Amino acid sequence: DGTVFVADGGEGRVLEIAGGKLKEKARGLARPTGIAVAPNGACFVAESDKGRVSQIDGSTATTVIEGLKEPQGLALAGDNLYVADAGAHELIAWSLKTKKRETIASNLPIGAAPGVVPKLLMGIPALLPGPLRPFAGVTVGGDGKIFLAADGDGSIMALSRA
Repeated sequence: DGTVFVADGGEGRVLEIAGGKLKEKARGLARPTGIAVAPNGACFVAESDKGRVSQIDGSTATTVIEGLKEPQGLALAGDNLYVADAGAHELIAWSLKTKKRETIASNLPIGAAPGVVPKLLMGIPALLPGPLRPFAGVTVGGDGKIFLAADGDGSIMALSRA
């Protein structure tokens, strides 16, 4: 419907932009990164600093997936919510119907290599405030192929579920 959702990691909130108006959808989140919105309006957000994915209803955030290391990018396709867990170097699928979690791929070049602490970039004053962090994004094509932006080596991977 043209509504845009924004993860404001620095302020720990999700913003909603609709009809030219800006509204705070949720606050108090632990470095929100990825957002995915279902056709029915359900809004999911990755909370990287808490290792979880939450669903936002109204202004309330409810945990739907926990025990992740550093979830970042999210994508919805059919009945699945895909999560790029950069801390675990995995791609996770979570079923909206059964609420079950499945690891789709592991040992992926996303997130920092073991023993490496990413250097945060300070950003550009008055244009792009920092700190800027690496980000692993995920999306799903019309043919069901899953694309993962691998921040660990700068590649884009295409994955197909068997």
